Amino acid sequence: MANSSCCERAPAGCATIDSASRAASPGLALAALAVGAFGIGTTEFAPMGLPPVIAQGMDVSIPAAGMLVSAYAVGVLAGAPLMTLALSRWSRRTALIVLMSIFTVGNILAAFAPNYATLLLARLVTSMNHGAFFGLGSLVAASVVPRHRQAGAVIAASGLAMVLVPATRRRRARSARQP
Repeated sequence: MANSSCCERAPAGCATIDSASRAASPGLALAALAVGAFGIGTTEFAPMGLPPVIAQGMDVSIPAAGMLVSAYAVGVLAGAPLMTLALSRWSRRTALIVLMSIFTVGNILAAFAPNYATLLLARLVTSMNHGAFFGLGSLVAASVVPRHRQAGAVIAASGLAMVLVPATRRRRARSARQP
């Protein structure tokens, strides 16, 4: 059972990877998950350094602009269990597509937000998929590779590889220069 998925042993009702997903290249699936994770991570973290710019553009106070970061966190907190429950009977592929669709709609709404209230709502909508995407994405990443590569696949699909690989290379380069 080198390539068994967790749901082959799970009770009925567990979201399973459909046959179309199994036929796809593991590399392509992991790349799609990594791009999605990178987009979600960017959406989450980019506004953290921008409250003064957002405040000026939306004509609100800096603390009100900072509330956009908190609103995203609240959306992740509420959305993770709700979206997981709502999509638990769907195939993994369909659930991931729905989650990324919600993410895309939220970002489009944010991009064209005419006022602060709309931007706040857009941040909430965008954040609802976050926890469910990473949880489901980790399961998919582990299920498309052999057992001995599952940990690496989960790291790659989570977008952490984009952070860890350059840091590891810098550390190796520094240690090679030291006597």
